[in-house]
Amino acid sequence: MPELCNTTGLGLVSDQTAFQKVISTVQPPPNSRYRSLLRYIDLVRKCPPASKLLADWGLALEPYTSVAMTADLLREEMILTTSSSLDGDNNHQNSNALLARHRYLQTKTTSSNWSHLLRHSPLLLPVAIGSRWSVVHSRADTAVTRHFVLLCRRAAAAMSLDLEEPRAVVCTANGGGTSADDFLLAIKTCYSPEDRILVVVTPGAVEVKSRYDRIKQLASLQLGLATQFVRGATLGAGNRKLETITPAILVQMVCKLGGAPWGVRMPGLGRSLESSPHPLHLVMYVGIDIYHRKSLKRRSVIGFVASTNSQATAWYSRAYVKVEDTSDLCEGDFLAEATSSALLRYRFFNRRLPTSVVIYRDDVGVPLEKLLRVEYEAMEAAIRGVYSSEEEVRGNF
Repeated sequence: MPELCNTTGLGLVSDQTAFQKVISTVQPPPNSRYRSLLRYIDLVRKCPPASKLLADWGLALEPYTSVAMTADLLREEMILTTSSSLDGDNNHQNSNALLARHRYLQTKTTSSNWSHLLRHSPLLLPVAIGSRWSVVHSRADTAVTRHFVLLCRRAAAAMSLDLEEPRAVVCTANGGGTSADDFLLAIKTCYSPEDRILVVVTPGAVEVKSRYDRIKQLASLQLGLATQFVRGATLGAGNRKLETITPAILVQMVCKLGGAPWGVRMPGLGRSLESSPHPLHLVMYVGIDIYHRKSLKRRSVIGFVASTNSQATAWYSRAYVKVEDTSDLCEGDFLAEATSSALLRYRFFNRRLPTSVVIYRDDVGVPLEKLLRVEYEAMEAAIRGVYSSEEEVRGNF
């Protein structure tokens, strides 16, 4: 991705010829993908270590001559929004009520980007912000900030968001209104315990990390306030571009406050609870991953998330730091406790437990037998402990 290359990427983005060459490489046509797949199969079959690695998991690649791929036309995706506004302070309780109050936006199969359809459509689960938000900016960004707030309120009306005029504070202090101390002083001046989110407009086109870290530390750790950072150069990029960016910024703010911008058509959605003993819309999706980094000094972080509603737009999350252990194996006690807590949270919001639990485990670098003995058995025991003895619990992997 050229945008991520600090040395050459910025030049490539401006050079359309070079950029098109990159696009043709990362987005090849189907025939090229098929030929690449055949070459990959041939290379793996000719590499004994690779074949042995697959065999340890009970897998093997068949000869490429037996690989047949047929074209499959995907159906048009249906994007779920809501036809009326809901109180954002009770998002979890209201999320299931959306099943009777939704509408679909039909998208073209040739495009996977539907954000433009939502600029003038109600969100799936809006939030009520009202006047409980504030904006902090430097004196140089006063004009663009006022225009941005105007566009926010205009876009919010179309998205069924309750958004009123915020309290705006200009940074003026010894640092010229742009230093971290200037912003911290302005935030403390405008802060109210009733606020739901703080919008910080930082000067220039590049974010100063030290200033960003100090503002986040004050807002998140000390004030318990959600934040939305916007760069002044972004707001001054032109009216047409800003009209496109503003709804996307509002979507980020909604997500940080527990709302949901949209949903997708889920398997079994809308099916009555009586029509099937295992309705597919009562599924809890769990994702587990582990993060390693040398700077953590022999510590690894386990991430655990689980969906808590039928649309998979609300999530319960946990994190755990492993000390003196940098393996890809998660600790069974943590997984058991996190699984139990996620199931209880699901039951709290849905008034019943899920009929199925689908677990995605990413970045596995340990033998399958060890993974099943430690992680799978711990989670299975936790699931059995939450369900009643009369309910049958069966596991597959």
